[in-house]
Amino acid sequence: MASLNVAPRFSITADRMHGCTPWLARCLTLFSYGRCLSISKNLGHLIVSTRRFWISQTVRVINFDRISHIVYRAQTLPSIAPWRYLLSDDAASSGWAFFIVSLALKDEQDEVPLFTVWQAQPHCPDW
Repeated sequence: MASLNVAPRFSITADRMHGCTPWLARCLTLFSYGRCLSISKNLGHLIVSTRRFWISQTVRVINFDRISHIVYRAQTLPSIAPWRYLLSDDAASSGWAFFIVSLALKDEQDEVPLFTVWQAQPHCPDW
């Protein structure tokens, strides 16, 4: 069931890494959004290509020397289920989160988003 994956899958060689938004995730957005990331170690740059609304595509080339650091964040999603407030000590959290990976650049204030993944948070054993 590798084709039903919504997380990006990367092909990695000794000098290159390439990954794109998977087919299922693009299908869920009616093919109106997709992002590809290519990193070339030999050329010393990465290419971020983003397609929005079927016709608009932006391609950004970033040299390695412009990258300050990699930013990794997790943002929990709130729960609106009323029974969670009665049964759980962590009632505000739904158990799901957005994990955001982006780049901070030395010469720009804004971050360059690479990928956002929606995933279940790890669960602690009960009782």
